[in-house]
Amino acid sequence: MIRRIIAAAMVVAMCATALSQTSNKSKKLIEKYPAADRDKDGSLSEQELLDLKKSMRRSGGVIAPDKNAPAGASTTRPTKEQKAQKRLAKLRVPITFTDVAYGPLERNLLDFWKAESKGPAPVMVLIHAGGFTGGDKSFWYSHPLLSQCHEHGISVAAINYRLIKTDRYPAPMHDGARAVQFLRSQAAEWNIDPKRMAAAGGSAGACIAVWLGMHDDLADSSNSDPIAQQSTRLSFVVSYDGQTSLDPDEIVKINTRARTHPWFHLLFGASSPADLDKPEVRKLIDDASATNLVSKDDPPVYMNYQADLIAIPLPPGEQNMHHPYFGVMLKEKMDSLGLESVLHYQSKPPQPDEDFEFILKHFGLNTAGE
Repeated sequence: MIRRIIAAAMVVAMCATALSQTSNKSKKLIEKYPAADRDKDGSLSEQELLDLKKSMRRSGGVIAPDKNAPAGASTTRPTKEQKAQKRLAKLRVPITFTDVAYGPLERNLLDFWKAESKGPAPVMVLIHAGGFTGGDKSFWYSHPLLSQCHEHGISVAAINYRLIKTDRYPAPMHDGARAVQFLRSQAAEWNIDPKRMAAAGGSAGACIAVWLGMHDDLADSSNSDPIAQQSTRLSFVVSYDGQTSLDPDEIVKINTRARTHPWFHLLFGASSPADLDKPEVRKLIDDASATNLVSKDDPPVYMNYQADLIAIPLPPGEQNMHHPYFGVMLKEKMDSLGLESVLHYQSKPPQPDEDFEFILKHFGLNTAGE
């Protein structure tokens, strides 16, 4: 009996300690972010804490100062760019140019790593993830692809692009195309081989890369802008978890909310599911889907998905915007035209560094970068 009493007392003490620690943490957060305590009860509920975390993620860790915050309270965390520079410094990959404007818009920026090579070097354009609503080029600073390319004589450009919170389709894709054109225009100055340019991306970035690979050349020879006269065609594409179609009626098989999801409405400037059926919106959807653009002159594509190729359609309420079904859709189109495509997923994983071997092969390089 005594043992039970002692054990119960210990449990109570542990719970009290945990509650005290949680309370202290909650109070410190409220001191920094008073607005987070919406019901003003002096503590953060689970939902309030979740909302605060979401807000911090959306703002890159920087929360705007609250007018009611006590003097001296710090509301700033390291920015994404500061974190990215720290990661870059650890990699010891020398960056040649930072925040180069490849176009006239605020997010038309790229970083460039110039490779050491005997002749003009091939270029890998890296396009960040973020669901078309966030992210930036620092996504790639800690990715092994950056250092692998640099070690093998491949120059690298990591780009930002417009987001659909302010600019609907085709803004992100056209920014990707513009970056490719800009890099080709710099061929002489940056020691670039304009005939060996490829793109790699993750998720939304992969969607852009695959779209560029399948889309007809956007070069405009009659344009007075010499950059716009450059080709947008690629030697090959590497896609990580990429969407190869942006058609809600096709994607509904793996995302049952596709037609009602606000992401699609933002992407195509629709205000309701019914708008997705309007002819002008339907035209955008058809052009946005790489699977609709495949032709006999398209480049090889390497695709890898972390998820597994499970049966579709998914049960009601399930959604997966990184389902290997995206890869299956594109591969079937490319196979029908005799085009090269490689597809991997969880139960069919790639060999170690298979993606980079694909890059070396299609840039005409051996493991020594020659």
